[in-house]
Amino acid sequence: MDTLAPLRRYFRWAAIGATVMSALLTLQFGMQQSPYWMLAIPCALFLVLCSVASDYIALFLREAWARRDLGTAGLLAAGTVFVFSLNLMSNLGSVGYQRDSASTVARVTNARHDDARDEVKEGKASLEMWSRRLADLEAANAWAATVSADALRAQAAAEERKGGCGPRCLDLKRRLAIAEETTDLRSKIEATRRIVSTARDKAATKEAVVSAPDAQAKFFASMVTIDLSPSEAAETWTGRGMAVWLAIGLCIAPIVFSFIGWQAPSQRTEADEPAPTPAATTQPQPAQPAPAQTRIIIADEALKNWAKTDQARAVLA
Repeated sequence: MDTLAPLRRYFRWAAIGATVMSALLTLQFGMQQSPYWMLAIPCALFLVLCSVASDYIALFLREAWARRDLGTAGLLAAGTVFVFSLNLMSNLGSVGYQRDSASTVARVTNARHDDARDEVKEGKASLEMWSRRLADLEAANAWAATVSADALRAQAAAEERKGGCGPRCLDLKRRLAIAEETTDLRSKIEATRRIVSTARDKAATKEAVVSAPDAQAKFFASMVTIDLSPSEAAETWTGRGMAVWLAIGLCIAPIVFSFIGWQAPSQRTEADEPAPTPAATTQPQPAQPAPAQTRIIIADEALKNWAKTDQARAVLA
């Protein structure tokens, strides 16, 4: 008697669940093979059928082998290799695509986040440089804070109209250049402050993203290489290995679960077989009494002698 029979039912359900998960990944892989639905849909359906066959064809192979039907077992073995390879390819392609997509999205998002932060840093650096230049000009020319460039320009023009640009005119033009630079610096500082404020608000809305596949690959790569800062190549190959291992697991799990859930014919005992239906029984008939023997008395002497012969015994028998 199979003592694990109550548990086998759960393994059958587990096999079906694993088949559905693998089929969904296969369906996505098939739909991504072409932008045209007329090609993508048949490709996806074909791969899904191969995925389901890969999960359960081994049961039929086991049964054919148990019957010693070597021809059927050979054909099923070849079919098993074919559908299993397709299932592994589709699962690996789907898992690898999902992991690489997540990594790419994270890199793009983080690049935008870094650009926004760099924009703030560049704006603050420019603001600091222009503020320092303005402070130096005002420190060297205290009058620059009290005189406007327009007033100096008007005075220089008036001096030129008096008879050329003499020493006073040249001094006014020198002061005018300093005043214009001071005015320009103040305008740049105000504009840069607005840019920095906008960039800071923009950067606040772009948070850095941690890619789960990249973080996992880095963690396992550091465990394998015993290095807290593994190289990019080590992280990449570790991520590829994780994708391959996960795809293999998705292909193998339904097969293992189905082997446990459904017993092989050679493993079934008489106690596992359904009890035969009892045949209809007939009521016992009472024994019939044997017919009473009748003793015949033969009076004729000649007939009596004939009855004792072998011929008579043969006739009476």
